[in-house]
Order: sequence, then C-alpha cells, then structure tokens
Amino acid sequence: MPSFLDALPDGHAGTPCRFEPSVYFSRTTTPPPDHLRLAKTICSTCPVQPECLQYALAAGERDGIWGGLTTAERNALRTRPTGTATS
Repeated sequence: MPSFLDALPDGHAGTPCRFEPSVYFSRTTTPPPDHLRLAKTICSTCPVQPECLQYALAAGERDGIWGGLTTAERNALRTRPTGTATS
C-alpha cells in the first residue's frame, strides 16, 4: 500500500476508489470515456487525492488513473518545464 494511505485512520478503506477499482485500470492504454469520467468524479471527492497524484508521479506509475489523472496527463506534468503556468 502506498504510504499516503497511512494518513487515513482506516487506510484504503477511507478512499472512495475502493468501491470501483476496475474503473481506474483498463486493459487498454486509453480508458473508456465512461470509466474516465467516473474515475475523475470519484477522485475529486477523495481526501487524499493530492497525495495520490504525488505518489503516482514519484513512483512513476505507468498504468491507471491516479490522483484523478490518466497516464498521458501525468506524463505531461512530468515533462512540463518548471514554472510553466497552466490555463
């Protein structure tokens, strides 16, 4: 288990993604649109969403939706020059 879950008194049981784990990992490189929308909605309610995203970036997670971002979105964050503003 990622260490950011230690911040929750009940670990992974305290995260909303526990109810729909299959939404976060797809057998294809591009998640189905309905899975993507659902995962992003669920992530937006999570008490550890920022920590989840930071974990995924630091760990180099290549698959799935972590912290509300897809693999492509996380890769874009990794390659964006420091100090570049987003709109």
